[in-house]
Amino acid sequence: MRRCRPAPTLAAMKIRPFHAPGIEHGRARSVLLVDNASVLPGLSRLIAGEAPRLRLAGATECAVQALGIAAAERPDVIVADVFRPGRDGYAALAQLLLAGRPVVVLTCSDDEETRALALGAGAFSLVSKLAPAGELLAAIDAAGF
Repeated sequence: MRRCRPAPTLAAMKIRPFHAPGIEHGRARSVLLVDNASVLPGLSRLIAGEAPRLRLAGATECAVQALGIAAAERPDVIVADVFRPGRDGYAALAQLLLAGRPVVVLTCSDDEETRALALGAGAFSLVSKLAPAGELLAAIDAAGF
């Protein structure tokens, strides 16, 4: 099993967690991010910019750490890039699905085969990293409730 580096804290990413109630359903939708360290700050800023509607439950590049965060924080949605070089994306997706939360796969591999495999493996949806940010936000909204 791959050892995980410690997850960067929200403070290290210069993201202030937001815990105010959201607009819909009386609370903010919480989002857990799982992606490369180089991508997490931008994704975190995207989620933070959607406050009070969304809040960041956590961010890590490791699926094993994501399970711990998911157990502690119970996010409404997990956004994860599971199809990364040198990793078994389907095993990572299966691990994340154990948290019992919908998983939106965010990936550079937006071909029909990857989409079919991800959805067939249990992902709620798949969004290309090349898509406008609004597509990811729409997928989070659809998966959150």
